[in-house]
Amino acid sequence: MIKGKFKHAHGVSLVEVLLAAVIVMVAALAAVGYRYSVALDTRKAQEQMHAARLGVMLLEGWKGWAGRADFAPEINYQTKLNISTATQGTAVASGFDMLNRYKIVSDGVTYHATLSSKDATPTEPKMLNVQITWSQDRQNDTLSSKLNKSIRLTTYAGN
Repeated sequence: MIKGKFKHAHGVSLVEVLLAAVIVMVAALAAVGYRYSVALDTRKAQEQMHAARLGVMLLEGWKGWAGRADFAPEINYQTKLNISTATQGTAVASGFDMLNRYKIVSDGVTYHATLSSKDATPTEPKMLNVQITWSQDRQNDTLSSKLNKSIRLTTYAGN
C-alpha cells in the first residue's frame, strides 16, 4: 500500500447546491406566473367573446323585428338567457334614441346592454345599435368600476 496518495472525491459544494436550488425556484415561479397570466387573459378573452355573441344575438333579434320599438328581449329570450330590464347602463350615442337597458347574467358575469336606434333618412336605412358593458372585477358588477370593458355593435334594419 502506498502512503500519502489520496484521491479526493470530486463532488458539489454547498454553494453550488444552493445556487442550483435558487435557479430551480426562479424557474418554477416564472412558470407559475406565466400560467396565471395565461389563465387570466383566457378568462378576459372568453368574457369579450361572450359579450360580442350577446350583442350579435340582440342585434339580429331586433333586426328580425325590423327595428321596431316593441322589441322586448327580456320576453323573447327569457328561456335562453337570464335577462331583465335594468336602470343602469351606458350613455346613448349622440343622435340615437334609446330602446331600453338590460342586465344579462351569464357564466357568472353580469353584462349590461343598452339598445338604441337612429331613424332612417332618405339616403340611409334605420341604424340599430347595442353597447355591451361588463366589469372585469367579479366582486363589483356595477358600472362605476374602472375595470369596465365594453363593445359597441351597429347594424342596419332593412326597409
